[in-house]
Amino acid sequence: RHLKSLNLDTALLMQRIEEVVIKSLLATAPSIIAACKLFVPSIVNCFELYGFDILIDSELKPWLLEVNLSPSLGCDSPLDTRIKSALLVDLLTLVGLPAVDPVVRPQPRPHRPATADRRDLTTSHWAVNQLTEL
Repeated sequence: RHLKSLNLDTALLMQRIEEVVIKSLLATAPSIIAACKLFVPSIVNCFELYGFDILIDSELKPWLLEVNLSPSLGCDSPLDTRIKSALLVDLLTLVGLPAVDPVVRPQPRPHRPATADRRDLTTSHWAVNQLTEL
């Protein structure tokens, strides 16, 4: 919200961040796949959460500082709780375990077909699909 209030192009910033993340994953894909083949009986049952520390400079250029394997999911503030709860819901849904709050059951999301045409996917979704097909 702060960057938008300054009339900065946040869509371009997010695109650049996605490119950094995708390039990082593609660069390490062979190592990740080799480790999965070595240690995981079935690659379809394996997933990992990565934390990307990215610095944004005054020109809105993202710089990758580090990538954390299994980043902390501890919550130190209400904002942390909101962000990480949403992250976990998305992650569990992505791996096929839809998370539902037992107190408040939201309306079900419309079903999306398991396969999608490449043109229907954003670059990041397409890259993730490419990694999972390796």
